[in-house]
Amino acid sequence: MTSGIPVWARRGAMLGIIVVFAAIQGAVNGVSRFSDLRGAGSDVLGWTIAVDETSSFFAWLVCMVVIWRLVGLLRPPRFGWPAVAASHLLATVPLSLLHIGLMVVLREGAYALGGVDYDFAEGRLLDEILYEYRKDAPSYFLLAAAFAGIQWTTRPDPTESRTPVLTIQDGTRRIRLPHAQIDRVEAAGNYVELHAGGTVHLHRATLAALESELGEGFVRIHRSRLLRREAVREIRTLPSGDFVVKLEDGSETRGSRRYRNAVD
Repeated sequence: MTSGIPVWARRGAMLGIIVVFAAIQGAVNGVSRFSDLRGAGSDVLGWTIAVDETSSFFAWLVCMVVIWRLVGLLRPPRFGWPAVAASHLLATVPLSLLHIGLMVVLREGAYALGGVDYDFAEGRLLDEILYEYRKDAPSYFLLAAAFAGIQWTTRPDPTESRTPVLTIQDGTRRIRLPHAQIDRVEAAGNYVELHAGGTVHLHRATLAALESELGEGFVRIHRSRLLRREAVREIRTLPSGDFVVKLEDGSETRGSRRYRNAVD
């Protein structure tokens, strides 16, 4: 599942869409509820409706973090499907209680600042908890399904972890440079210059040591120069026996005749 966009960015964008959708849904529910109550002759205060919906939204944001973690933990093939389904079903209970608890705390604080009393249960605590649970359980499973889809479609490609990478120290920077991005390497005194995608990185190492570290994907064409084999696009032999190599980035570099056979 590779692309030019990092995994964290793709996941963040998808999660952002879910959060924005939840916020819009909460706003629509609030407006509809306010309109219905006013239509029924209630003198409900508009800001209390806003507090109710906003507190539920922020409580769900906390719950989303927990659900995301649970989805990553309770999943096949780590556990069988029956165990996964049962675990998530059981998890709906504490998650609903978490949502209710956070929601109530936020509302009580906001209502107190507004000089209004707030009573969540109004003498019917169990009924109210069951009422909220009937709404929270489906929301849990919808979010869990969405999060599972995001985690699955944005999972890192296992081949990426096997991609050879050269770690270099360039001044104060520590850089991880994939071998496939290095076009050529040239000796520069006690350093080597790594040419990668038009950028030159200076790395303290000998050319011989780096040749050994980079492996068979690179070939020496001069006593002070290495090339990545797959970057070679054209070889032009000169009358002297030396040769010029054209690389995939369009640049050209010269090789010594004693290394001519190594690039064939």
